[in-house]
Amino acid sequence: MNKNNFKILITFVILTFLFLSQGYTNILKPFDLKIISYIQSLENEYLTVFYKMITIIADTYQSAIITILLVTFLYFKKHYREALFLAITMTTCGLAMPLLKNIFSRERPNFYRLIEISGYSFPSGHTTSATTMYLTLAIILLSIMKKLNKYFVFKRYLTMNKKELATKLVEKELVSTKTSAEAIVNEVFAAIVEEVKKGEKVAIAGFGSFEKGERAAREGHNPQTGEKIHIAATKTFKFKASKTAKDAVNA
Repeated sequence: MNKNNFKILITFVILTFLFLSQGYTNILKPFDLKIISYIQSLENEYLTVFYKMITIIADTYQSAIITILLVTFLYFKKHYREALFLAITMTTCGLAMPLLKNIFSRERPNFYRLIEISGYSFPSGHTTSATTMYLTLAIILLSIMKKLNKYFVFKRYLTMNKKELATKLVEKELVSTKTSAEAIVNEVFAAIVEEVKKGEKVAIAGFGSFEKGERAAREGHNPQTGEKIHIAATKTFKFKASKTAKDAVNA
């Protein structure tokens, strides 16, 4: 996101908050009451029990306990940045809620309630804390998966493919069109595979080397029956990163 788009977003957020704080009574309240009336028309015993449980789980104290447990877990798993990020995010959310509620001063609707809660109604403490926590956890999970990069479901999104590599070439203005870039990438990889297939070693300075290897025949076990099976010898495709590439990754 560039600076201009960021400024537009901040301006939009501020204007939205001002609108909500100043225009609630005349503009939003009738709409608000209609929505609440419709939701309450759906009330039944099972939904009541379910949503009471959700309310309890998303309560400030429960959220604080869950946050402490998660931060502790992340810390002992040596995900220090993620633990700090979660702690700062949830602490900021907790400190901001009373301030925002006092700014908007939006009274709670005065009608039948399943649970009595005092204080102003907007922003909702339950909704804000739950949304903040789950979004933060999603970001943390994505960060951890990106580090590990070993779960198939994430590999599709976290691993660069040939088309994305071709796009990089175009972005760096090394090639004029994406079609040309994809053709070059395909030809390079095809040439490497062809040479390795012949038994040649392909060495690319500053990157690494490709060569054909062999895996000897061996005895294995059928995963379903447990019976011993013979696994034939196979050819393998080996890659060894250069010292320059390793140093760049660890820099």
